[in-house]
Amino acid sequence: KAMDEYKRSLELKPDPLVALKLDELFEMMKNGTRPELEKSLRPKKEEDAEYLASLHYMKGKLYMDSKAYGKAIEELNAIFKYVPTYMDAKDLLANAKRERDKAVDLHLKKGIGFFQEEEMEKAIKEWEAALELDPSNKTAADYKYRAEVILERLRSIRQKKNGTREQRL
Repeated sequence: KAMDEYKRSLELKPDPLVALKLDELFEMMKNGTRPELEKSLRPKKEEDAEYLASLHYMKGKLYMDSKAYGKAIEELNAIFKYVPTYMDAKDLLANAKRERDKAVDLHLKKGIGFFQEEEMEKAIKEWEAALELDPSNKTAADYKYRAEVILERLRSIRQKKNGTREQRL
């Protein structure tokens, strides 16, 4: 029931911070503080694997719902350490990667648009957003670097012009 309520709230307002707050709860549960089990009723090792896989699965789904694709991918990948064939985790992981790639592509294209309009700060922000989603994206890193170099050159030219004007006065 609580999960249903949470999912409904995500539909109204996706919030990755809410999903991140759940880390503490899941960490407590992973470390043995389980609301549904007394310490004397600790499950067997294979049940632990299933339980941990289910925790990572739930977190992965929550992160997907809140569009925190990087975290979703981390959680979904963690499932395979415990139960390699857990439910539809492989499909969910593939979907998370597809959605992340779409979001990265959108930020790359928006950044290129800003770059072409000579709005370097906005372009850099878009490429930083792409890198936040996919830190290993070489295209975004390269574009961001180039824009930062150009921006620094423009600032240097402006400073020289302002210095020349002050000397004339």
